[in-house]
Amino acid sequence: MSNKEQEEKKYRRAVIIVRVIGILLLLAAASFLIVYFLNLELFGLIPAAVFSFVIGFSLLMFSFQRSIARYCVRSQLPIHKMYLEETKGEYGEFTRDVVNQVKKIPCSSCGYENDEDALFCNHCGSKLTKTCPHCSQENKADARFCKNCGEPL
Repeated sequence: MSNKEQEEKKYRRAVIIVRVIGILLLLAAASFLIVYFLNLELFGLIPAAVFSFVIGFSLLMFSFQRSIARYCVRSQLPIHKMYLEETKGEYGEFTRDVVNQVKKIPCSSCGYENDEDALFCNHCGSKLTKTCPHCSQENKADARFCKNCGEPL
């Protein structure tokens, strides 16, 4: 396993931990509010509920930051590509950088470079995914192991 893969694995583990803590804090905030509304004598629960909500919500937003950023880039990518084609690269240094950030995978049939999330080749139409012979799970074309069962492809 390469150093980059190890870092990605550590990052994903940290994100899961942060998400779990965020969800637990939001649940704690909800339970504090429920207890407060059921028993009006416990006035000290309101600050605890607000604190738990603010910290829990912040942790959840932090843990989804990478996913949100990736979504924003991918949703704007067609616009940047169109702009780059229309201006023929005259004013497109930033746009070219954004377009080049998307990982490309080569088609096994024709060699055309396709976006990482493409299921079929944009040039020849052949399938860009591998099917696991053990569990029939669809995997990326460049995957060496099944993402579902871990068996070699």
